[in-house]
Amino acid sequence: LLATHDPHGRVVGLKDIPRDERPPIVLIFYSFRIMVITGSLMILAGLLGAWAWRKGRLTPERAGAQRRLLTFFVWLAPFSMLSVWTGWIMREVGRQPWILYGMLKTADMASPLTARAVGLSLSMFLVAAVGLTWLFIAFSRRLLKEGPGRDTPPDRCDIGRRP
Repeated sequence: LLATHDPHGRVVGLKDIPRDERPPIVLIFYSFRIMVITGSLMILAGLLGAWAWRKGRLTPERAGAQRRLLTFFVWLAPFSMLSVWTGWIMREVGRQPWILYGMLKTADMASPLTARAVGLSLSMFLVAAVGLTWLFIAFSRRLLKEGPGRDTPPDRCDIGRRP
């Protein structure tokens, strides 16, 4: 019903599609599983964090005792991007042979842009992504090196300033 919008509709399977027109199934298969596993781990992290917070274990005074939970959070952080990338791969590779609902091939739906224009656009996005990643890492390192104040909490304006 979801695929054909008809209770008696027939769903075309991969065996009905010529071999040379099939999408790369292995890439989709593993991308989906990686995305689901990392997403499930992030849901688990959220539930564990909510449980620890509810029990009063994530207060500033007691959070240091939750070393394993906090380590889990830190190690899980890069997997959020892995989940995004594998979801994108699954979506784009999975629909590559068909544009929307028709059986229109990608070659028939080519962009009017030149390869140079597409390459320039991709290069600009990559430079921006690398630059933002570098800035995030640089500022995070600086904040982590300074650490929290021992006596009084800093003013909002003082965060990131060196004494």
